Amino acid sequence: MKALLIGMGTIANDIQSLLEGRPVEVCGAVVHRDTDRKSDIPIFGQDRLEEAAEGADVIVECAGGAAVRAYAPRIAAIGKPFVLTSVGALADQQTAEVLLGMPNLVVTNGAIGGFDVLRSAALLGFDRVSITTTKKASTLVQDWMSDDERTRLEQLPAGQTAQVFGGDPEEAIAKFPSNLNVATALAWATAERDLPDGRVSPESLRASLARVRVELIGNGSDDPTFHDIEASGAAGDFTFRISSAPSPHNPSTSALTAISIVGDLLELAGS
Repeated sequence: MKALLIGMGTIANDIQSLLEGRPVEVCGAVVHRDTDRKSDIPIFGQDRLEEAAEGADVIVECAGGAAVRAYAPRIAAIGKPFVLTSVGALADQQTAEVLLGMPNLVVTNGAIGGFDVLRSAALLGFDRVSITTTKKASTLVQDWMSDDERTRLEQLPAGQTAQVFGGDPEEAIAKFPSNLNVATALAWATAERDLPDGRVSPESLRASLARVRVELIGNGSDDPTFHDIEASGAAGDFTFRISSAPSPHNPSTSALTAISIVGDLLELAGS
């Protein structure tokens, strides 16, 4: 099976490393514009997306939410299986309607485990779903913050924590776009599969997004990022704490993201 990547950053590099010797071949990558960078695979500018996809069996996005929003209609028109990594794009209603209309959409678990259990439990519905993400405070600084808020996070003493955000995934993604894909992924996992073929409708996803409560905590220490997930419903009560190792190529990216994508690709390949 041949996979076309959208993006050529840390996750793409990790995917290529993990696929060595496995029955999935990366046949190329699409980037925002043509580049002269040296690579072992063909590199295409975004204007050549359709050409690049001709030789692929599956398209894998690892370029960020902005790329998903920009390319989703074109990817849908190509009609090949699509692996979505930047799950936060589903918080945008217009983009979600395009993505959820794809019959072969694969939403990867990314940096979070345990979602297979939640997807099963979602058959009976959830009353309460929450995620609390705790990470180094200085990495949460955003351009829109006041000088006082920026200083508070940058100078938070070791051993202390501070709440930075509390609300729903849509607002969380808008304010912290690089930090909270996992919140939308949780909404996806706990949404009712309400369509006859077992897929999630845009209406079901919006209801699930409204149900999930998100809290973002800044940590003054250099501890690894971790996510505390709680969900309660007719199937029972579920609690997870996830703290995955960083990517060997970039300490700010979870190694589990590429691992999850490769797992999805091997499953598509029948391995």
